[in-house]
Amino acid sequence: SPISADVVGPTGILSLQVTPDDAVVLIDGERWTAGASGRRLEGRLPVGPHRLEVQRTGYASQLVDIEVRRGETELVNLTLRQD
Repeated sequence: SPISADVVGPTGILSLQVTPDDAVVLIDGERWTAGASGRRLEGRLPVGPHRLEVQRTGYASQLVDIEVRRGETELVNLTLRQD
């Protein structure tokens, strides 16, 4: 998984809130299953660019490119629109 306590090298934190809260979150193509329903998902990522994809049946998917900076927290809020 791209989000792990075992990431080697400089890292930053991604803090993500998605609506609906049962949407599937992919980071760099890998499913992210961190956190609990209704709460922010937080995890450590290697510094640099990453692609977020959020999808759920019946909703329009969203793709977002983010930049993780060393020692910083990247806050992202995404709301999917119903198809």
